[in-house]
Amino acid sequence: DWATPLGTTRIVSKQKHPSWRPPASIRKEHAEAGHILPRVVPPGPDNPLGDYKMTLGIPGYLIHGTQKSFGVGMRVSHGCVRMLPEDIEYLFPQVPIGTQVSIINQPAKAGWFGDKLYLEVHPPLEEDQVAREGLMQTVMDVLDAAQSERLTDLDEEAIARVVAEQTGIPTVVSGEF
Repeated sequence: DWATPLGTTRIVSKQKHPSWRPPASIRKEHAEAGHILPRVVPPGPDNPLGDYKMTLGIPGYLIHGTQKSFGVGMRVSHGCVRMLPEDIEYLFPQVPIGTQVSIINQPAKAGWFGDKLYLEVHPPLEEDQVAREGLMQTVMDVLDAAQSERLTDLDEEAIARVVAEQTGIPTVVSGEF
C-alpha cells in the first residue's frame, strides 16, 4: 500500500554495506504491532537494505537490496525500490552518483536490444482501471513506437503470451524477415 512517488529524480549518494536508521514513523508502526526496532540496524543479514543502497533525490526514498525477495516489485516497502541481491550488486557499480532516475507507472514497455525487439508487460496497478481496460491498446502503442525506429515482423503468439502472463520480464517479440 506504499506507493513510490512518480517523477524524475537522481541518485544523490551510494553506500555499500549500509546501516539502516528506521524513521520514527516506521519505529512507531512496528512498536504498535509489538515489535521494537532499534534506532540503527547494522549491516548484515538482518538489515532490510541488503548490501547496497542508492539514495534518491526524493527525501526518504532509496533503491536498495533486500533479503526478502518475495517483495521485489511489490508495494511492501515504504515506497523504496527493492532489488534482488544479485541485481543490485550488478547495477550498483555501473550507476554513478547524479544518474537520472525516472519513476514511471507504465504497465507495457517495448524496446530494442541489439537486433531484437522486446516487450515487457506488468499487471496495471489496482487503482489504474483505465490501464487495465486499455492494456492491449497500450501494448500496441508501445510496439508501434518501437517500430518507428525500425520495422520488424512481430511474433503475435509471443505478444499474446507476454500480455496474458504479465510477468514484467522483457521477452523477444520480433520475428525474422
